Amino acid sequence: MAAGDNGGIDDEVGGHALTVTWDIDESTDFKSISSHRELRSRNYYDYGASVNHANRFGAMVQPLRSFMPRGSEILDAFARHEQWQLSQEFQLVGDALADRLEYAVGVYYFKEQGWDRQEPQNNVLALNALASGPQSPAYALMLPAIWTWFDVRAKSESQAVYGQFTCTPATLEDRLHLTLGLRYTEDERSARKSSRSFDPEELSAYELGIKSDLLSDRLRLNAAVFHYGYDDMQVDQNIPPNIGVTRTSNAGKAKIDGAEIDLTALLMDELTLTASYGYLDADFEEFLDTQTCDGRNLFGGLTEDVSACRDVAASPKHTCSVALEYMLPGVTVGELSARVDYHWQAESAFAVRGGWAGRDAFELVGASLQWAGIPLGSGELRALLWGRNLADEEYFGHAMSFGVFQLATFGEPRSYGIDLAWEF
Repeated sequence: MAAGDNGGIDDEVGGHALTVTWDIDESTDFKSISSHRELRSRNYYDYGASVNHANRFGAMVQPLRSFMPRGSEILDAFARHEQWQLSQEFQLVGDALADRLEYAVGVYYFKEQGWDRQEPQNNVLALNALASGPQSPAYALMLPAIWTWFDVRAKSESQAVYGQFTCTPATLEDRLHLTLGLRYTEDERSARKSSRSFDPEELSAYELGIKSDLLSDRLRLNAAVFHYGYDDMQVDQNIPPNIGVTRTSNAGKAKIDGAEIDLTALLMDELTLTASYGYLDADFEEFLDTQTCDGRNLFGGLTEDVSACRDVAASPKHTCSVALEYMLPGVTVGELSARVDYHWQAESAFAVRGGWAGRDAFELVGASLQWAGIPLGSGELRALLWGRNLADEEYFGHAMSFGVFQLATFGEPRSYGIDLAWEF
């Protein structure tokens, strides 16, 4: 996805955050976290990267392209967004009962308002009949472009109260920790747009986990299993061939079962291994849709259960990551460390019709060299030399269906860089 010359990308983002901590006593802290953010965006996108893009303005640059008028695009779009949000959180964190009970309780408030307008232009033949004036002999053969637009105004407000308590009984040499966490949230969301309405989504979530430090704190192993059950799960679907139209509907029922394992091992005093693995089993148990598994459209309010051919988006069955970090000994100024990392992810879908908008399995390799803790003035300097995607893996960052073909943005290619940070 590239920005064209017709307006380009013009984003303005601003925000503020303030964190205030009050040490009530040696065992109790009170914290206030406030934030505010505003966004204003005016963008033009050339989704189709069509052959006539270079002819948008100025002289024709190639004879073959001059057959079509300036501005001819397979699919381009104008987008305008405005959004602001604020949040406020109060926390009380401390310990009691001779440090055998640790707790964190708090309240949270969030409010958001946004406006989004999309003006996509579908021009399947790449002949824009709305270009100003005839500019080639083929002008009389041009078909009208298909213009659509939609306007969305949304509001969101959320309030929550939560608490987490960890008890360490005087047994098993203080190696047993029991944690109880509770959170109650009330959300209210509303939106106005030119599409059919949808019902609220209901989620029941259950999780069981363990956190452990073993082998004299040289091995940390955390694991969890979870189950999510959805009723009236909300899904967004593009409606080909018009990629600018997105329909939000209630899919019905879905379930996600999964497990996560995180491991940190001190192999040597200078060498640390970190590894993680995630497993997801995500399926629709019921999905009532107006388009059948064989692509037929149903009318008159009819629907069909198509759970067998729909994918839960963003749910790869397997993910794993491994990293090794080595602290170089003998450094007298600061700390010098080298790191290599590897990430692999199984295939997944970007949309519920995953075969039309999906991503194959991919792997990424990275490396970095960091020199931290360098005294400089009243603070410390940190320098980081890094490389990402060193194998130059080609993979989709995101994709969406355009009916007979797929539009995609690619992930970041092989890249290198240097970061400098001064902390004071």
